[in-house]
Amino acid sequence: MIAPSAISTATRALEKEVKGHQRKLRRAGARALNKTATKGRNVSSRVIRKTLNLKAKTVKDQLKVTRATPDNHRSTVQGRYKPVPLIKFNGVRQTKKGVTVRMRKDKPRMVFKGAFIARMPSGHIGVFRRTSRSRLPIKQIYGPPVSKIMGDKLPEIINQTAPDLEKTLAHEIQYELSKG
Repeated sequence: MIAPSAISTATRALEKEVKGHQRKLRRAGARALNKTATKGRNVSSRVIRKTLNLKAKTVKDQLKVTRATPDNHRSTVQGRYKPVPLIKFNGVRQTKKGVTVRMRKDKPRMVFKGAFIARMPSGHIGVFRRTSRSRLPIKQIYGPPVSKIMGDKLPEIINQTAPDLEKTLAHEIQYELSKG
């Protein structure tokens, strides 16, 4: 017959081991979510740049990644709703009529009549337009926000990113459990 104290000692040891594995699984899950979110940001950037005529850095600055923790298994990739300044688009040119730019790769160049490229006293360079016939005030011109294009292309982004989560999670669990 087994003594009750031996059973409770074995039970405590088993509980301790189970809690250790739970902690490892939570860490592995958080790491897998974060790696998948980072890949999602890269895929989003690539997909958005197929439509918008922007540099990768400009798009990535507009995408925000919220990271998961072992206690909070939630990571997100969000496109900021802030419109992109027109000067950030590739191929902005000053002409006699105004400023010309091709914002979307699927549409032709647009001419913003009366607009001009200027450097402000702060050093900021932008595309501006006068709000009245007088010299001042002027207003900066913006293009479409990255979040709008991201919303339109969401199914494509998810299709490219989702399969990696399972593979990454399996790898991270194997890594955590192999650490001993």
